[in-house]
Amino acid sequence: MNLDHEIGGPKAQAFQRILGIELADVDYLAEALQAGVRRAPISDNALFGVLCEVRIPVAGLREHQDRVVAVTTAWELRHPTLLHGWLPPISTGNLRSMGPVKHAISEHDVVVLREPVGAGPAGATGAVISVYDDTLLVEITGPGGKTLDTIEVAAARLDVKHA
Repeated sequence: MNLDHEIGGPKAQAFQRILGIELADVDYLAEALQAGVRRAPISDNALFGVLCEVRIPVAGLREHQDRVVAVTTAWELRHPTLLHGWLPPISTGNLRSMGPVKHAISEHDVVVLREPVGAGPAGATGAVISVYDDTLLVEITGPGGKTLDTIEVAAARLDVKHA
């Protein structure tokens, strides 16, 4: 949840903007993820241990308390016999929309900003992460695919590059 971290910073910023979850709320987020992973199916991958990808609904806090977003997480179990009563380390987590798509733009579409938004200049390319009632969550990338920013933006301010 380090907002300034080179790799994790954009995710921490997205948790803060979309769900109102800040560094001080890390225990709340950890409890929600730990409760969710205990109910999720696990897929086995012999090369890397037992892996599972889990979409866990997480409710927002404060001014975002009416919003629920599915956080896509990846977990690795190195000792599957210890599964019962043992919680694996989390590998990663990404925000995903829980609501229905209500725009011509959909999750995973590649979009272009019509005008500057956040750290993204006009013409910047990004991928749609989530679709909400009136905005989209877009991950803006720069050279080499590095995440520049994760922004909430109105669909009218975007053009679809690839659906």
